[in-house]
Amino acid sequence: PSRAALASTLLPVGEIALIQARNLLAQAQYSPELVERLLQQALRERPLYAPAWLDLAELAQRQGQLPEAVRYLEYARALWPQRS
Repeated sequence: PSRAALASTLLPVGEIALIQARNLLAQAQYSPELVERLLQQALRERPLYAPAWLDLAELAQRQGQLPEAVRYLEYARALWPQRS
């Protein structure tokens, strides 16, 4: 089986969505709507996972949505204070 197929059998759906979103964010051209949907999917499964909130903050910042970016960043910092 391919790596992607193997990963999909071993990882929760939210984790797969998070990996896909991060891969897309690393590309020069990506669909912000798709990345946001993937991050929201990951957060539905693990709403207290600070790294996903950080990724959402990065996406919002890249789109010029600074109030949302700050809100997501503050939420991530509250969940993960030792990382601040």
